[in-house]
Amino acid sequence: MARTILTFTDYSDENSTVAVTAEDLTAGNFAAQETESAALGVAIGALSIGSLVKRVVQDIPLDSPAIPSSPFAQRELKWHVDYRGATSGKAFSIEIPCANLTANTVSGNTDNADVSDTLWTNFISAFEAYAKSPDDPAEAVLFVGAHVVGRNL
Repeated sequence: MARTILTFTDYSDENSTVAVTAEDLTAGNFAAQETESAALGVAIGALSIGSLVKRVVQDIPLDSPAIPSSPFAQRELKWHVDYRGATSGKAFSIEIPCANLTANTVSGNTDNADVSDTLWTNFISAFEAYAKSPDDPAEAVLFVGAHVVGRNL
């Protein structure tokens, strides 16, 4: 089982991660998985105003010590993303730190993501192409929804 782990730094120079499970890496699919992981990293990065400082797929680190300029980039403010196994229907979730909250990413007067926004449609496409069930690396997953949460860490 493979995973992409993205590390974000917030305005206070604190780190938070999001991890997405994927299918097993092999010599035959490594290049395709790297491409899909990179696309997912871009899509998740667009949904966060934190600085993406590291992306790891197995042992492929991308290190960058940048600190974001926005004081609203706080790791405690997250997108809580729900998804399920396409076959099993089992529910899973990830959290994207430093949520990028704009009039377009949030559905009017709610905490719910506006999944018709381009940032969200890009994420959903990249996520469903790359992610697999944490219980079964052969099982595809389906995006269910997302909403804003605040966490005391």
